[in-house]
Amino acid sequence: MLIAERQLLVLSAGLHPDGTPSKQTRERAEVAGWLSQNLGTGPVVFSGGYPLMAPELGESQNEAQIMKDIAISAGMSPKAGEIEKASHSILSNVINSAPLLRQKDTLIIVHRLQAIRTEYTARRLLAGNISVLALSEPDNRKRSRQEMMLLMVTAGVLRGLSPGDTEEAARRVERLEKAASIARPILKRTVLTDHTALGS
Repeated sequence: MLIAERQLLVLSAGLHPDGTPSKQTRERAEVAGWLSQNLGTGPVVFSGGYPLMAPELGESQNEAQIMKDIAISAGMSPKAGEIEKASHSILSNVINSAPLLRQKDTLIIVHRLQAIRTEYTARRLLAGNISVLALSEPDNRKRSRQEMMLLMVTAGVLRGLSPGDTEEAARRVERLEKAASIARPILKRTVLTDHTALGS
């Protein structure tokens, strides 16, 4: 399947406290804009909520809209992009973006260290053919270990789910968020808000 025949899903990698996009967030949006302009891909969905670690910026400063604006600057037609602005992790990215992904083939844009977890999550929850474009980034032993933990948590959340059951997945994530916020704040920061934890 050619890239030109696929819809794109672009996952945020967080914002800096001043509201500017992280290096990874900007790179993902620029690649999406280039692909849309030069290869004529299908619709582009940008997924990312407002920055939890910088609440003073307000909900209007959502990551999805910032990525869309960057992609437009990189050549994408404004009509090509849709935004999903309620997510703060790969799990919620995929769950909340599912209703916007209307075509059979989806290409997800992330960076290399998150590629395995992203593909695993998407194949469990999305219909159609899933592939991942993993952008290059430097090796990082600490983040690699963290990704292994996040992958195990994700597998636990999705265990036993029927393929495509995003409603039950969303209920499980909601229960996990409540438990994490009460019992283990550090887990909430690293597992359920990984846009900020893993952005650079």
